[in-house]
Amino acid sequence: MSRLNGSLDANIILRLLTKDIPDKYVLAQKLITSGAQFDVADTAIIESIYALHEYYKVPRQLVKEAIQALQTNKNLRINIPVFDEALALFVRRPALSVEDCYLASRAKQQAALPLWTFDKKLSKQSDGLAKELGII
Repeated sequence: MSRLNGSLDANIILRLLTKDIPDKYVLAQKLITSGAQFDVADTAIIESIYALHEYYKVPRQLVKEAIQALQTNKNLRINIPVFDEALALFVRRPALSVEDCYLASRAKQQAALPLWTFDKKLSKQSDGLAKELGII
């Protein structure tokens, strides 16, 4: 594996995935093919998923496919186990936000279940990963 040469934010990820600003896409592509490895924080992936779905209006299944394609790049260090689970939940449960899907999936990956919440929708749609904390 190549040496770590920094981190990427959501703007770089979005330019790579959308190619909507050609000159920035070229710069981002050159960076990630430079031979170095880059860390991509969970928050950058979450922000990218949110932007793709909410701003660019990309359907959830296509968002999942785009992030999974990004995960195949050996120069990018991404939390694949959490995002594989979160993206599956994101597609399966359209009423849930990407943030909720991430929190439930991270709780599962960290063996920190249940994910306690006051959010009824999350507790009902997280496939048993979240549990609503009742009023005492």
